[in-house]
Amino acid sequence: MSAGAELKRAGEALEPSVTRHEYEVAAAHVRVVHEQRQKELTKEREYPGHRWSCSDNLD
Repeated sequence: MSAGAELKRAGEALEPSVTRHEYEVAAAHVRVVHEQRQKELTKEREYPGHRWSCSDNLD
């Protein structure tokens, strides 16, 4: 088998792992965005009508 064919086969074997990693990264991003939004909603409930600037720390 040629080196090119071996590399292609090895790459195909990694595809499920790479796809799973991409899904895990996307899921982690969704969790972070959701947590950030929850913090924003909590602050809005605690201080209705207050306009938060982008520089405010949401912690």
